[in-house]
Order: sequence, then structure tokens, then C-alpha cells
Amino acid sequence: MARLARKIALVTGASRGIGRAIAIALAKEGAAVAVNYRVNEIEARRVVEEMSALGVKTMLVPANVSVRADLPAGEPAILGDASQLHQVIVNLCTNALQALPAERFPFFHEGQRSVHRDGHVEVDKAYYSVPPEYLARPVWVRWDARLVRIFNQRLEQIALHVKHEPGRFSTQGQHIAAEKISGVERGAAWLLAQTRRLGTHSTRWSEAVIAVRGIEGVRVLQGLLSLARRHPCALIERACEVAAAAGAYHLRTIRTLIQRHADQQEQFDFMSEHPLIRDLADYGQFVHTSFQKEPVP
Repeated sequence: MARLARKIALVTGASRGIGRAIAIALAKEGAAVAVNYRVNEIEARRVVEEMSALGVKTMLVPANVSVRADLPAGEPAILGDASQLHQVIVNLCTNALQALPAERFPFFHEGQRSVHRDGHVEVDKAYYSVPPEYLARPVWVRWDARLVRIFNQRLEQIALHVKHEPGRFSTQGQHIAAEKISGVERGAAWLLAQTRRLGTHSTRWSEAVIAVRGIEGVRVLQGLLSLARRHPCALIERACEVAAAAGAYHLRTIRTLIQRHADQQEQFDFMSEHPLIRDLADYGQFVHTSFQKEPVP
């Protein structure tokens, strides 16, 4: 016995497309089907003929079902007991619908990142730490408005962070292994040694960046040296002097000051020696001491 025998279904828009497919599928399950259409009577009659060939009751219902007065009175009774119509629709919906998931549907952005020498990856201009064994390796990142999840190449989660605003760092203690710190320290010491070629103010500002911001300052020094390749040393020196006096240790401050005074400066060569500049070994000890302190937010 067909699953929908002695059931009645009214299918709107059944002359073509999805409505036609639903009407025929119901007929194959044994239901009596009222084929509703508004304009395309020829196609609707073809649907009725196809369903009649299956041995089920069927009829045409020309009407705009959104207008109650347009519905024909009493015609559905030709198919049988019209009171069964509601039950068919309820049963079909109950069987077709599945329970909603307990959690919200996932929505996130995804992308591949390469782990920076400071042990962080960049996501929406903020920086998030990863375990030390992934240094300089590619990882996958998924993020939404609340969380940043980091995965290895096998899509195994290796880090989880709360999302931060642009420019901020999220560094977890277990991601800063002793071997990793040593490598970053050596890099920071080399960067500090490079900044001494810019001048006294640049050197003092760079030292303050490492002292105040710790490991986060590595990217800042790289940015400063990058600016020095595009702007005169005197302009960098002036910007660092003003920024240090204001206690501003972010690269965006230097960029703003350079832009403000770009047309007023003359280019000078890098300095190779200066009596106030420390030896490279001194920078190594300075960086090591600075990295042991918690960075100031």
C-alpha cells in the first residue's frame, strides 16, 4: 500500500518547476493531488494527465492562493474528504524537517599564514602567538568576531585566542619556550645594532620600544628600518626624538611624524660610528633583560 494512500495534497504552482516535481512525487506515493496554477493551464493539464496515468485522483485548481476569494468553493471535495488536506501537509513537513543544531551555524573567515620570526601570526592587523615548533612554518587560521583558532597543516588546532583589536598582541606563556626567546633576542639585538646607524634619537627610541613592549617591539624595529630605506635619516631622527619625548612607542606614530615633516628635511647618510652608541654585546644583554619583563599593554 502506498505511503500516502487516502491522503490529499494541494500543491501550489504545480504547473512547472519545483511545484510540478512535488505534485508528481506525491502522486507516486498514492496521494490525491489538487494541481494549482494561475496562468499556465496547458502545462498544468499535462501534469494532471501524467498523474492520472499513475492511477490517483487529481484535479486542476486555477486560483491565486494568496487571495481567499479566488479559491474555488467545494472543489477539493471531489478528491475525497477535504479535511484530510491539513493532515497531509503536517505529516509531510514533520517527516522532512530535521531538528536544528544545538549550536549556532558556524561562520568564520579562513586563511593561511606563515609564522613570523617573533612567533606570531597576523590576523586582521593583530598578532597571535603559536607554539614554538611552528616558527617560520605555514599554518591555517580561522577567525570570527570573538575567537581566533590556529591549526597546523593537518587541521589540528594548536592555539586558541580571544580576538584583539588591530595593533595588539596576544601572547600565551606556553608559546614562549627558552630556545625561541633566545632566537628572537638575537634578532632583536641585531635590529638594535642596525638602528644605531640612523642616529642617537633613533637608537634611544628603539631601546625604549624593546624595554616597554618586549617581544612585541621586534616588528616595530623592523618597520623603523624599513622606513629608513624610504626616508632621510634626519627625518627618522626627528620623528624618533618627538615620539620618545611623548612616550609614544608605536610605529604608526613615527609614520605620522615623518609624513608631517617630509617636505622639510634633507637626506643624510647612515652613521657608522658614534661615541654614544653601545657595542653589539651590550645590546644582547639589554634585550635579554627586557624580554623577561611583562609587556606594557
